[in-house]
Amino acid sequence: MRKNKKSKVILLTILIVGVLLMSVAFAALSTTLTIRGTGLVDPVSWDIKFENLASVTLKGTAQETTAPTIKNYTEISEYAVVLKQPGDEVRYDFDVHNYGQVDAKIETLNVPTPVCSATASDEQQKIKDAEIVSNNLTYTLKYKSGEDLKVGDILKAGEVKSLVLTLKFEADELPSASVQISGLEITLTYSQSTGSTPIEPEIPEVDLSQKTSAWFGDSLMYGLGNTRSVTNAFGYEVPAGMPTYYRDLTNAELSKTYNCGVGGSTITNNTPNQNNANEKLTVEWAINHMKSLFGQSVTVNGENNTIPQGEDYDFVMLEGGGNDVLAYEMSTIDATYKKEIGTAEDTTTDTVVNDFRKVIQLAKETFPNAKLVFMNSGSLDRTALELIGIKSYFKDQTVEEINQTAGTNFANMEELRNAIYRDERYAEGFKELRDIIDTMEVRAQAMKSELPKVCRELGVDYLEMYNVIEANRPTDGSDTNTYLQADRIHITHEGYTAIAPSIVNKIKSIF
Repeated sequence: MRKNKKSKVILLTILIVGVLLMSVAFAALSTTLTIRGTGLVDPVSWDIKFENLASVTLKGTAQETTAPTIKNYTEISEYAVVLKQPGDEVRYDFDVHNYGQVDAKIETLNVPTPVCSATASDEQQKIKDAEIVSNNLTYTLKYKSGEDLKVGDILKAGEVKSLVLTLKFEADELPSASVQISGLEITLTYSQSTGSTPIEPEIPEVDLSQKTSAWFGDSLMYGLGNTRSVTNAFGYEVPAGMPTYYRDLTNAELSKTYNCGVGGSTITNNTPNQNNANEKLTVEWAINHMKSLFGQSVTVNGENNTIPQGEDYDFVMLEGGGNDVLAYEMSTIDATYKKEIGTAEDTTTDTVVNDFRKVIQLAKETFPNAKLVFMNSGSLDRTALELIGIKSYFKDQTVEEINQTAGTNFANMEELRNAIYRDERYAEGFKELRDIIDTMEVRAQAMKSELPKVCRELGVDYLEMYNVIEANRPTDGSDTNTYLQADRIHITHEGYTAIAPSIVNKIKSIF
């Protein structure tokens, strides 16, 4: 396995927002806890999750009116509790589990001072009420052992640690009126532990050489721009795409491995093919087109083969999402066809998420005996999007070429990137580009959040594409990434070679 050059980070944010209503005879606390997280999700390298949220533990007269739930493995939210008197306590136990192959550590832990705003009519009483609450409201996040979390604490690869979140009010007196509480935001950041060497994943002993498969997606699946060329299972000379590198590692037969990737394809199901009015550039169209080819005879390298029927496929790999994030904003696809990403919970609105749900259902119907894997190519992080934006804006020029054209003197790509997106001297000149990147980032985050939910709902295995690629991102500020072509989007021969083991391991794991 190649050494990981990029420190991976997961951010877990604990946000407590509540209203404390108290009088001499009665105290009621209503609060919402949200633990939000973002991070690279890669089942073979980096994967930290919340899990095993236990039922609430109450002390005194405390009550829970709404129980929290874990969403997307990184969010605990939507709970409400009532504290009626001093000594009341609410406790939630849950685990943080490092499913990845690298050790993680707590990079930062920030616990701010709560802000209490009293509502008493008398100004002096307001101050007193606020002090009563702020001095006697305790909220902590500790290990189950009782130890405090500390910066530098290690969560080893494969390790589970139990955490306890406690909310408690104790005082000798009560405020005279309600008190608003805010500013109770705890930020907990996990990053890769320095010097941690990825653990080689255990590879299941599965022979894939005789498995029949179909691979659908966009230009990343197809292999656009790759310098290596091959003859595919349809008999055409094409760039080597993902299935070729899968075959390199598994000895899968060419006549059983069909690359159905179509450059420009989207999950969004209304994208037209401007070169052919009878086609659409969508994954849905590609599946239906493949269906029309079942049973047909093709000649490959002098041999006659028959394209298998749908029930004969062992697995189907679906890839997509990149064009749904990038293409509309970068004008490679008419923006009038763009849809909102949507949410997994909303199953009726015309969104990308619901188009994705239809793609999965169509694949299940077309290949009834096949196992399905989806690879998300739309979950790019901010840095990747900013670099793509620069490459698109400056037409793939190097930093040296940009300096020569613009009369600037940037030392490297990192310096140029920070100037364009963060230096206010360039804010007006690059406002349009900044706005485009902001929009793409929102869409990428939504894809990363919502598509895994649909996969879990429909029983489809899930994989992130760019984690392995971006792990090779240089840390010296240079503009070199051997895994990506000049546009920072399409994959090189080296990139496909690096991704292939993760793809093969994922496929083996489903059998």
